Amino acid sequence: MISVLVSRITPEGILLEGEDKFNFNGDVSENILSAPLIKYKLRISLIDNGIVATGSASTIITCTCDRCTDVFDKTIINNEICHFYEKTNKNEIDLTDDIHEDILILFPHKLLCNDLCKGICFKCGKKLNVEKCICNIDSEDASTWNSLNKLKL
Repeated sequence: MISVLVSRITPEGILLEGEDKFNFNGDVSENILSAPLIKYKLRISLIDNGIVATGSASTIITCTCDRCTDVFDKTIINNEICHFYEKTNKNEIDLTDDIHEDILILFPHKLLCNDLCKGICFKCGKKLNVEKCICNIDSEDASTWNSLNKLKL
């Protein structure tokens, strides 16, 4: 849990840093193999009507590539965290959900081991990053839309 006690915030602000277990509950992708830790470093400051938290958070996820199924680590960093919390009667403010969301918004739609990943041959199953297959797939055969292109409308 990432939280701050309001009574401990000085006029100059305080630095809040640490780690928190990242619970994404499968909301992101089934290709993520581990529940990673979020590392955070936040400056908590008092302002007229509330509290501002600024700083950064990062995590390293272990996942499988969507194209070739290799396991790899992906680093996700958000250096632009900024949240405002209105003053309340509570002595503690929970930042957990907001910081987790700051990481979630940077998760890629496709998890790729690298931008040039060639994937797997859909005929023989060889990993094309490692070895070349001999399937002689024409560019026409390789297109998943090829059947639609042959329709005469």
